[in-house]
Amino acid sequence: MLTTIARSVSARTSTAVLATGLRAYSAKIAVVTDDTLDATLLAAKGPVLVDFYADWCGPCRMLAPQLEQVAAAHGDALTVVKINTDDAPDASAKHSVSALPTVVLFKGGREVDRFMGVKSQAQIEAFLKQHASSK
Repeated sequence: MLTTIARSVSARTSTAVLATGLRAYSAKIAVVTDDTLDATLLAAKGPVLVDFYADWCGPCRMLAPQLEQVAAAHGDALTVVKINTDDAPDASAKHSVSALPTVVLFKGGREVDRFMGVKSQAQIEAFLKQHASSK
């Protein structure tokens, strides 16, 4: 899904648009909204890692580079998206997001697990590996 993003997209852009109509956060991560989250979860061919964040959240900014690395390492096998909780209150409420950052792993449109707070790339990889065989 995210392979259509131009490699020249900068790491902090929010103006590039993917072929799917989603805004690009970076070369490997798209921005979803209340209106596009469910469709994105259902359309994904594999697992989806959703980062519920806010621009004002310091820990969210600290987590971003680790998510970039994870997205790059997994390529098309994992879809990583970000959703700004200030702009998407409905999705935040629907998924019971009460702290930031909250990262939720979905498979087949259903939540598999989540974590809150800043994690290293190795910790995120371990989190994904733990759920690699779950459906």
